[in-house]
Amino acid sequence: IYFEYGDYLTKKGRVDEAADAYRAGVAKGNDQVLMSINVDKLVNYDWDHDKKDEALAIAQKAAQVYSLGGLNTYLLLLDKMGNLQEAEKQGIAIRDRYNDSAELAQLYARHPDVFHGQYEILRKQTFPQGLTPVTLASFQGPPQTGTLIKTSSAVLDAADMHQGDVIVALEGSRVDNMAQYAFLRARSQAPTLHLIVWQNDHSAEVTTSPPNHRFGVDLDDYH
Repeated sequence: IYFEYGDYLTKKGRVDEAADAYRAGVAKGNDQVLMSINVDKLVNYDWDHDKKDEALAIAQKAAQVYSLGGLNTYLLLLDKMGNLQEAEKQGIAIRDRYNDSAELAQLYARHPDVFHGQYEILRKQTFPQGLTPVTLASFQGPPQTGTLIKTSSAVLDAADMHQGDVIVALEGSRVDNMAQYAFLRARSQAPTLHLIVWQNDHSAEVTTSPPNHRFGVDLDDYH
């Protein structure tokens, strides 16, 4: 309830009241996973309002839950703090636990002077045969590989996509697994995603702008 109310206040522009609601959720909530994936706005608020110790403590608490959202909140704060090596550790933890290299790829892309080629190493690990350019015409039947959408969400529905759809391409490159999808998603700097999706016995092009490139659904390798 606290986090939902905080989101409502945020949308109304009442950010100080929203921060109080989020803080109440951290202090009084019993669901640690829910807390960990919903404190990013509070961490950013505290950091921007010179409450840096509070921001760090909340981010660390979220990361200790080991949810993807909690780890990423801590990663992004460490990035702001300039602690890039520790931020990289959080990105590696996300990649290893969730098979999602997006946050790590974004970190490397933001600081190429620091990470000296790790981005290219990650790209080669994710695409050992290189990127494969594709168009809608490249897909004439049911896919053999891709990224399966396992659950549904309002954001997914708004894109006219559904549980059970298979993402087979993103930004003009073939997607064979979830790691490749996550990497391509991270590489895209534009708010809009251009996908090719297998749905209802045919392939379709989908152009959509989900918040932070996320549909809020569970994904898995399709094969």
